[in-house]
Amino acid sequence: MKRIVVVGNGIAGTTASDTLRSEGFDGELIVVGGESHSPYSRPALSKAAVAGGDGPDPDSVYLPEFTHGATEYLGVQAVSLRVGEQELVLADGRTLQFDGLVITTGARPHRFTDSGSEFNLRTLDHAFALRKRLSERPAVTVLGGGALGMEVASGARDMGCEVWLFIAVRLWPVRRGASWVNCSRRGPKTGESDSSMTSHGMYISSPPQKPRCGSN
Repeated sequence: MKRIVVVGNGIAGTTASDTLRSEGFDGELIVVGGESHSPYSRPALSKAAVAGGDGPDPDSVYLPEFTHGATEYLGVQAVSLRVGEQELVLADGRTLQFDGLVITTGARPHRFTDSGSEFNLRTLDHAFALRKRLSERPAVTVLGGGALGMEVASGARDMGCEVWLFIAVRLWPVRRGASWVNCSRRGPKTGESDSSMTSHGMYISSPPQKPRCGSN
């Protein structure tokens, strides 16, 4: 192979590119990334988003400079793939021929509304936007009690926000999805879910055992 194109310039794309070089590929290497930023650590975004005062700056999430020497096409998305022609089509109309293709784009988070008050945390731009909003000390609802959700909720409290954290507690099976989100609209005070306040002043609410979504 003379030319390999890697779609996605996150940790996976950077690792794939470095691995290709370490395994002996000395041909042309091209990396296509939808974001204009250099590669950064996505798991670190929650810390960057909620860092206030003297906390870490969002720029600290950037990864060390890569060594694979690839040609980068940043700030442009790959929109279609012509397998027979071995051709990748970019959003700006350009096309890239390839002998080998590596796709490392990951997944996109699901949005529940089109509201400007709803934030996802997947990209560095998301972290910048969320950090700016949290600095205004709004009331915050966090959906999801995993590591990132807990970190964002705790950080928002440290920034002076009132925080409601909604988690789905199930022993088996673990059910995640819109059913719990719909039920949570009724709120921990008026619905059937259990709620409590932590020592940090953060409200945590878990759903009822048998949610009745959509009922009045």
